[in-house]
Amino acid sequence: MTGDAGGGPTSGDITSWAPSEWFTNPATSSIWITAYMTALVPSATGTRRPLVVDLPRARVVLFDGTLTYFDAGGAGLQPGEDGSLTASFEPQEKTTPRGVYAVVILPFDVDGTAGDEPATRSKVATIAGLIGALVGRIAVFRKLYDNVREMSGSRTTAFSAAMLNPGSLSLPRIDASRVDLLRTVGGAAFISDSGGARLQLSLRWFDASIQSDDNVDSFIRCWIALETLAMPDTTNIAPINDALAVGYGLSIDAVRDRFRVGRLYGLRGDIVHSGSPTALNAAVDEYLRAIFIDTLVSLEGLPNEQRSEQIRTASAVALREYLGYDFGAP
Repeated sequence: MTGDAGGGPTSGDITSWAPSEWFTNPATSSIWITAYMTALVPSATGTRRPLVVDLPRARVVLFDGTLTYFDAGGAGLQPGEDGSLTASFEPQEKTTPRGVYAVVILPFDVDGTAGDEPATRSKVATIAGLIGALVGRIAVFRKLYDNVREMSGSRTTAFSAAMLNPGSLSLPRIDASRVDLLRTVGGAAFISDSGGARLQLSLRWFDASIQSDDNVDSFIRCWIALETLAMPDTTNIAPINDALAVGYGLSIDAVRDRFRVGRLYGLRGDIVHSGSPTALNAAVDEYLRAIFIDTLVSLEGLPNEQRSEQIRTASAVALREYLGYDFGAP
């Protein structure tokens, strides 16, 4: 979610920190700015010079001072009694206390060509990981804001955290059957044995997956959840196929042909070992989550609601694009 805030300079005229070679026409260009608070490093009261690190099409500035920015942290979705949602978004201009900050700057709109928000966020996260690993986690202790500043200095766009459109999801089932389901699986998770501990860890990874705003990160986290749940020797996907076979009443060969868990495992390998693809259709995420849910309920001996079959049928085109198999075939 974004909001525009016209007016005076932000971040101490931070546009002057951008290398001039990034743009041919600055009047139609902008920079993306992400700032992190660095903890436990006292300010030198203006005597510490900024440290500048130039990376390919990116600049990191370790800065001692104050930053003025537009904050979109109050953005959110407010529920109505009728089940509707109303977006609230009013960016506010703020100035940080004097301190030490890590500021990541990238070109965004370039010479009239609009910026790519997901790709930019991904690159910022990569750079933050680099800083955290080599400078110290405390150098990027807490992210303060994402802003886009026009090079002309006339406008700043404030970005809130990414929000999933709830209309893209299935409605929750809030009824007595869910109470029984939660009690059964919850009871299994909190048994004091290795199986219970593994199930707890698996559910925490599943939560990390559904809370992620990046489809690739979400996919990897969900695969870890599935691996923790049903792959005790880490590389053998047979237990997943076995669980799906029980849940759907199909043969192992039919499950392999129908759900193609091996293709999902291959996609996981491509991402982890080759770094590609760098983006995924949300339907692929939803399909892997459905496989996880079907596997979970089958392993717990509960009725299967055929989540995977529903996604497989509804999203055949997207799944074929990423997994190389015609899921629309009978």
